[in-house]
Amino acid sequence: VTTPAVDEATDESAGESAAYLGSAERVLRRDDSSAVLRLSEAEAAVLAGDPDDPPTGDAGDQRMILNMGPSHPSTHGVLR
Repeated sequence: VTTPAVDEATDESAGESAAYLGSAERVLRRDDSSAVLRLSEAEAAVLAGDPDDPPTGDAGDQRMILNMGPSHPSTHGVLR
């Protein structure tokens, strides 16, 4: 099995390192400064509170944790 050569380029404005594999494939690796929220289910449950409790305060102040999988339309640029 042969592996194509990998040329590395860096996009400093996005904080991402891009590795180009041939002309058709592109792989982006995010560094630690990207905006990714990593929580366990237990931590998310503590932040969210009890779902049966009525919301308190202004509706604009409610915290929502939204998990979008890789097949969600917004991850493909539909909602941009």
